[in-house]
Amino acid sequence: MTDATLPSPSTQVRGWSGPFAKRVAAFLAIARFVVPILAIPLAFGSLADADRDVSLLILLRPGRPEVLLAGFRIRGGDANVVQIFLAYLPLGIASAWGFFWLGRLYADRFRGDTPGWLARVVPQEVFEKLQVLLRKRGPGLAVIGRVAGLPPTILAAAAAVSDVPARKYLVADFVGAVINFSIIVGLGFALGETYERAGPWITGASLVMVVGVSMWIQTWIQRELDKDHDAETEPEFDADS
Repeated sequence: MTDATLPSPSTQVRGWSGPFAKRVAAFLAIARFVVPILAIPLAFGSLADADRDVSLLILLRPGRPEVLLAGFRIRGGDANVVQIFLAYLPLGIASAWGFFWLGRLYADRFRGDTPGWLARVVPQEVFEKLQVLLRKRGPGLAVIGRVAGLPPTILAAAAAVSDVPARKYLVADFVGAVINFSIIVGLGFALGETYERAGPWITGASLVMVVGVSMWIQTWIQRELDKDHDAETEPEFDADS
């Protein structure tokens, strides 16, 4: 069945929406948040020990600070970009697709009363806001969201419950994830180059500048998305009333 003939998100998963599939989706959703928390000691260890393999850290905590560190290590010759990207795939990209699956499996519950554990994993207020933005921007929001720091997991669940075609959304999310990964690794690589040429003080100042500019860009993009959300949810004025 192609995306063009999809009748609705809920009917698309009839063949794989049994109890076992729902338990697997629930387990993956919870693991997406629990595993990075359990890996916090590993993150501190990787910062303290330059000889420690950073690939395991990326596998368990594929966040922006960790990927930035990986880019820094790549410049120093202590890591390989292909190995880092492969480590980034499971929780950095595939986990969002798992949430898309979760959204399709629990589409009816998302539209009604969200169950307790699901509300903790996918906050309803954020979920509804992202659905409004998806109606405005379509699958391209996945690319913008990856760069702007929107939660890709919750965005994927919102897309699954909406009318966004699965194939288009997942491709857009993959493209956005690769762009985001490349930007952060590139910044880390540049910081490594700065460290080699100018020493730790200039590198520290550069890091502060990079973080500041990144936060400004993300804030600006999210502000623009908030404007889209407010425009979509603002009640229309009836001149005849």
